[in-house]
Amino acid sequence: MPLHQPKIEVTTGKPTVSEIPVAAAIKWDSEHPNLYTLEARLFVNAVHEQTIVKKFGVRKIELSGTKVTVNGMEIKLLGGGRFDSNPLLGHTLSAEQCDEEVRTFKDANLNYLRPACYPASETYLEACDRYGMYVEGETAVTFTRGTESDPKFTPLFMDQMAAMIEANRDHPCILHWSLGNESNYGINIAKTFEYTQQVDPSRPVLFSWSHEVPPESPLPYNIFSYHYPNFSDDLAKPGVAVFNGGKLNRPIPSMPVLHDEFAQGPCFDVDELKRDPNIHNFWGESIKIFWERMYQTPGCLGGSIWAVVDEPALGSRIYDWGMVDLWRRKKPEYWLMKKAYSPVRIDDKVGIAAVSGKALALAVANWHNHTNLNELRVRWSVNGDKGELVCPNTPPGRNGELVIPGRLWKAGEELSLVFLHGERIVDEYLVPVGARSASKVVNESESGSHCQLTEGPDKYTIAGHNFRLTVDKLTGMIQADFKGKKLIESGPSFHLIGTEIEPWALDSVTAKQDNQSVIAEIAGHHGTEVHVKFYLEVRGDGDVSLHYELPAFKLKAPELKLVPWNRTSTGGFSEVGVSLSLTPQIDRLEWKRAGLHSVYPEDHIGRNKGVALRTKPGMKTELNKKPDHPWSDDQLDFNLFGPDDKGGRGSNDFRSMKEYIEYASAQVGADGPRVLVQSDNSQAVHLEVEGAAPDGNVKLIVNDLWNYANLGLGNYMKVE
Repeated sequence: MPLHQPKIEVTTGKPTVSEIPVAAAIKWDSEHPNLYTLEARLFVNAVHEQTIVKKFGVRKIELSGTKVTVNGMEIKLLGGGRFDSNPLLGHTLSAEQCDEEVRTFKDANLNYLRPACYPASETYLEACDRYGMYVEGETAVTFTRGTESDPKFTPLFMDQMAAMIEANRDHPCILHWSLGNESNYGINIAKTFEYTQQVDPSRPVLFSWSHEVPPESPLPYNIFSYHYPNFSDDLAKPGVAVFNGGKLNRPIPSMPVLHDEFAQGPCFDVDELKRDPNIHNFWGESIKIFWERMYQTPGCLGGSIWAVVDEPALGSRIYDWGMVDLWRRKKPEYWLMKKAYSPVRIDDKVGIAAVSGKALALAVANWHNHTNLNELRVRWSVNGDKGELVCPNTPPGRNGELVIPGRLWKAGEELSLVFLHGERIVDEYLVPVGARSASKVVNESESGSHCQLTEGPDKYTIAGHNFRLTVDKLTGMIQADFKGKKLIESGPSFHLIGTEIEPWALDSVTAKQDNQSVIAEIAGHHGTEVHVKFYLEVRGDGDVSLHYELPAFKLKAPELKLVPWNRTSTGGFSEVGVSLSLTPQIDRLEWKRAGLHSVYPEDHIGRNKGVALRTKPGMKTELNKKPDHPWSDDQLDFNLFGPDDKGGRGSNDFRSMKEYIEYASAQVGADGPRVLVQSDNSQAVHLEVEGAAPDGNVKLIVNDLWNYANLGLGNYMKVE
């Protein structure tokens, strides 16, 4: 665009400031990253000496009570914290890696990044300007203990803040400045704040820890920084981080509250991570609850998940709290974050009433900050019919109605919706038409056949079509084979994680014929504290109904422990259910479940329907080499199990718990024998390779209760 002042006279030895008005500027925001290019040429005595080209954006940040606005529109920050993290080079990124990382998180619906605990590089900020990402400009003051009021360190505090502001202030992506991370308050913090407000009054300032400021001192911030709130807290109320304890020591005036660290990904709860990769998927419950409450709570500016990228530590150790790993492979948390942060909100849990031949109307909410939904397109499809529509005229923060053209709708169909902003997929849904229908899994044996009971001196034998099941009279353990091949090695066993129990001892076992079925009752105990009764009804087609009860249970559940940072436990038992030990030939798990979301990527461990292989031939994983397969197929974990990990546990997908199942099938080969568990979406199935041996038996665990008690740091943990 032409400028009204194309020429500026400069004087050697002192700075020259010139204001150039721009009429009707096209503004920059995180959803419309409009950039201008400024080209400045320096002439000395009419001789061209230098040219500088700079991208810039035009936007206005305002602070009003508990709101932050950009270009007059209130914003909510959907964010993530991160370090520069490279698996081979440590804390550094190339220009290409900066670009890739920002694009990756833009695709996940983030609009805010916190480069911690030092300023972002110029190339990283350029990428944030380019793709539209608000940024917290944080100075390199972190975990400061003892220098915060020492006058010898005042120049260091001030100089690095001044250098950061001077270098980065022209980037439109910089939304606010941070005086430091999780540090004590002192006079050096106060002076840095005064300087920051003086040289750049256009941006708000925060300080972590905000609660450290004594009552007699002016507050060195105008956004309250709060790390690790509990998911059930008042998210607009200033508080104190769960890991440093204490209380606010003064009233806090009305201002926005930003949780610039919250909902940390699974990292420190090592025992749970080793036992069950599904903790990565379960975390999705937490971020969904958090963001829905943050968005709907006035005064809550938003938050920054810690962290969105894994961080290298020493040797094979990493801090694996990221949504992507060091190689930028997407972990389960990435998709769950994208879904939670989605600005397009549709209820995909309840079936839509449809009239055949008529248009279908769906309620849709717009959770964008700056974007009308009519800037998006939606691709819809159902049973071969498909189309593309412009989304309805729905301003940010408002509700609208999406109308799909009429067709011959049928109950039980699923309507696929893919929302796009340009070519970027914002979100996807599968919406049921009418009520969802439960899956019916047909057993391979003949329906209606009967089974026969015979009793021997040491066991009961139950025979049916193509199968045989025995119950040992000395142990109460069962074995079963199908078409002459062993399928169940032993069980059922009472399964409990959270405390130790005594070994199993049998009290009694009986079996009797009941028309075409056989009823077996097995009673036993684990010491004096736990008594268990199992009831099996075996039918001729191979179906077995298994129930259990606990006539006596005197064990005390682990208690709630509210201790600092990464050692909090919500208490309760982690898993309660039954288990069977299956043949080592089990090589896959097939399932259908009612997941948190209606759509998942095909390689996500939490997908609603799928087949997980125990191992994949030819797959190779080496320390410090980029894997050529998705995270879900990993069979080795050098971080959790050390640099000499030999695996044997099966893939992450195979051994992760599948929650809320309709059915789950542990089987031998694609068409081989299987043990099928059918449920009403209230139970979870978990496979565990016993002894982590390639030829080890596979333990099939069916849980009635489960929780991840040590996820901690304010996250939701399923309390049972």
